[in-house]
Amino acid sequence: MRPASMSTGRVLIVESDAPLAGLYAGLIDTHCPGHRVDICRPDQTTLIEDNAGGADIAIVSCGPNAATCLDALRHLLTVRSCLSVLVLIPADRPDLADIAIRAGAADVLLRAPGYLDQIAVCVRKNVALARAKTNARLRTESLQRTIHQLNSHISELRTELADTAALARAIDAEVPATIHIARPFSPARAA
Repeated sequence: MRPASMSTGRVLIVESDAPLAGLYAGLIDTHCPGHRVDICRPDQTTLIEDNAGGADIAIVSCGPNAATCLDALRHLLTVRSCLSVLVLIPADRPDLADIAIRAGAADVLLRAPGYLDQIAVCVRKNVALARAKTNARLRTESLQRTIHQLNSHISELRTELADTAALARAIDAEVPATIHIARPFSPARAA
């Protein structure tokens, strides 16, 4: 694992099997360098809540007890609804894929040959997506601040314009309505 200051993304692994969680963490460390990895068991709800806030993606691994996995998935999405969650399901339980998707999983992978390589692909994809969403949100917030500032300036200019118009009306009221301008002397007319 790398220090958080060097991280390019944060991955939360929710896995009850410590060796398997270590395998996933090592895989991410190897194939997604710079990503910080946090590991929790599905029953560690407080730890899950603490880590979900800064995660770009969560990996929830379903073991023999699918209900615990789905509870962890639902809990993660309750804590942070916009979190991308990858659910790993046993190869002999493909029926869990539809259940996990309906529960809010972004991706589902069967733990079948080749699934480890797909984990790294999903992590990179979802971290990039999370960063793009964050950048879009920051740009939107910046544009909203700019629009608010522009609206304030427009309001100030309208006030200045109204004050200027009132001053012009006051000056018009004080100046005689008709002003006679004397024509300059023309020698041709005098003759």
